[in-house]
Amino acid sequence: MKTRMSNSLFSSPRPASARAEAVARSITNPGEQARVLAAVAKALVARGDTRQAHHVASAACAVGGWTTVPELVLSLEPSAVRVLTCP
Repeated sequence: MKTRMSNSLFSSPRPASARAEAVARSITNPGEQARVLAAVAKALVARGDTRQAHHVASAACAVGGWTTVPELVLSLEPSAVRVLTCP
């Protein structure tokens, strides 16, 4: 007899990236949450989903500030370097 998994994380029809983002957002420590959101955004970039990566990177910046993920910010938005270098 087959049984259904009751854990919504595993039985959800949502894409793995959406589940990973939801798990990251559930982290209560702001620094850790920003770090995990940045990791999710980097994974999205690696698979070519830059639109969603921008969204998740924005969330990481909102939680931990852009200085927690400067590499990610600059890789997604190279023009940001002008803002950072202008007096």
